[in-house]
Parts: sequence; structure tokens; C-alpha cells
Amino acid sequence: MVFKVDFEKAYDSVRWDFLDEIMLKFGFGPKWRGWIMGCLKSSTGSVLVNGSPTQEFQFHKGLCQGDPLSPFLFLLVMESLHISFSKAMHQGFFKGIKIGSNNTVCISHLFYADDAVFIGEWNEENLHNIVRILQCFFLASGLRINLHKCSIIGVGGVKTEEVLRKATLIGCDVGKTPFKYLGVMVGTSMSKIKAWDMTMDRITARLSK
Repeated sequence: MVFKVDFEKAYDSVRWDFLDEIMLKFGFGPKWRGWIMGCLKSSTGSVLVNGSPTQEFQFHKGLCQGDPLSPFLFLLVMESLHISFSKAMHQGFFKGIKIGSNNTVCISHLFYADDAVFIGEWNEENLHNIVRILQCFFLASGLRINLHKCSIIGVGGVKTEEVLRKATLIGCDVGKTPFKYLGVMVGTSMSKIKAWDMTMDRITARLSK
């Protein structure tokens, strides 16, 4: 099972109190946390009503996109999801996929900024527990998953009808392989030269002429 997750307005939804708690847990001192909170809380907003601005009000969430500090703060928030999900997996709430000659490596999730993919055994409990964990994460952090843009993919001989039934049950889309993740096609035979054509084209386009 591959479950691709889409976070709704990821940067705009991060709660500042949750971010401050995460920095505390990661060992950031009060001075550093005060600087970060000072930068965030210095922003205010107002609403135009019939062309006239209302009284300014204080924000309580959101990271400014384009600010060079925002990606690092967002990674701290996502790292908390990684730790929570790893604990849930160790306690048996989620079963990943074991690979390697002796099944010594277990893959359960891949994170890159706000791109998240969960990989595990195909069963209903696995899928429901992912949704529950993400719901708890939303209540704490403010990051809500957009189920209408999420997709589930059945691999390893899972029937299409079964995938469609589970997708309908949780309200997400049905994906298929190969699919694109971080600009690279996943799920095709990467031993074939043709499978790397898209990657090579993207790299070539960025090279200096």
C-alpha cells in the first residue's frame, strides 16, 4: 500500500504555540525561542471593509512563504510527525514493508518538506490508523490533510475493486503506478534506460547551455 498525503495550505496552517512547544522539546533555549516567536508575532493584519481597513489584529498561525527561515521551522513541525509515526509503528499501530536480503530494513514513510508518502502492508487497520494519526497531528499542529487530493495505491497484486472500496471509504482518490514523487517516476522498472528519460530531461533542462 502506498498512501500519498496532501496537506491543505501547509505553511499557512502551522500553529505557533505548537511550533514553540516543538522547539522546546528539541532543546532550543528560551532566548532563541523568544527570537522566533518575536519574528512571527510581529506581523499583524486588517480587513478592508468598503475600502476602509479595520483595526489591526494578531495572527496565531502560519509561516511566511519566501522567508528563508520558514522552511527550517516547517521541517521541525514535520519532524514531530515523523517521531509520532515512528512511535506508532513500534507500538504495532502500523506495519511497514520489510525489504533487504534478511528483511532487516523496514520502510513506512517518506517525508520531504510537505510531501508525505506512507508505505505499508495492505490492510484496513493500517489505512485507518494512518488517518487517525494524521487527524491527531492536525489537532495539535493545525496541519490538515486534504483527503480529496490524497491518493491510495494498491501494489503487490491488490485488486482494483479493493483499492476503490478503501478509497471510497476514507474519501480519497485512487492512484496507480507508476506515479511521480519529487519529480521522479516511482513504480516502474528503473533498470530500464527508458525509465530514466524524464529524470534526465529535467536535469538537462537545468544545465547551462
